[in-house]
Amino acid sequence: MKSKLTLFYDGACPLCRHEINHYKKKDKSRQLIEFIDIVSPDFSAKEYGLDPQQIHAKMHAKKSTGQIVTGVDSFLAIWELFPEYRWLHQFIGNPLVKPLAKMGYWCFARIRPYLPGRRDSCTDDTCAR
Repeated sequence: MKSKLTLFYDGACPLCRHEINHYKKKDKSRQLIEFIDIVSPDFSAKEYGLDPQQIHAKMHAKKSTGQIVTGVDSFLAIWELFPEYRWLHQFIGNPLVKPLAKMGYWCFARIRPYLPGRRDSCTDDTCAR
């Protein structure tokens, strides 16, 4: 079965790793998501048609339709796949709530590179702080 979502995440970020590990456990038997660590030495953003700088600025996901979504919309794409998270998808996707969620994600994305416990796995300037 082909995955319905390709999720690009920062494996050097401790909070991101924790969150992604949660989704990996949820997805283990379903195999709906292909998880790609963007700080893996063999990862190339250009191979996926993604901008090497932007991929490190916020989470990206590619839907089975080929549509690329980022930030909060990446989480919405994850939650849409799991029945147990559909309520969260509906709540955060609400036009009154989504702008607030996007603002919160924007703030988190700015501090993410400075979180304690971050692995130094970047070998070039694409994930420079």
